[in-house]
Amino acid sequence: MRKTLLGGFLAAGLLMGCGGTDAEAPTDATAQEVSCYDACRQLYGLCMRAAQGNIEEQQQCAAEYVTCNELCPSLGVSR
Repeated sequence: MRKTLLGGFLAAGLLMGCGGTDAEAPTDATAQEVSCYDACRQLYGLCMRAAQGNIEEQQQCAAEYVTCNELCPSLGVSR
C-alpha cells in the first residue's frame, strides 16, 4: 500500500511540476512548491488512514512524508 501511495505521489509530482522550477516565473514556482507540500500532506493523511493500528506502517508513513517534502523544490519559502 505504501509503495502505491509513494508511486502515486511521484507520478502526481511530475504532473504538477514538483521537483522542477521555472526561473522566469518565481510566482509559479512558489505555487508549485506549495502544491508539492500540500500533496505530501494529503498523501501522509491517506497513508496514516491506511495504516491505522499498525505502528510500523505509521512510522513508515512519517518517513515517506519527510522524503516527500525533501523532493519538493526549495525556493526559501517557509513550510
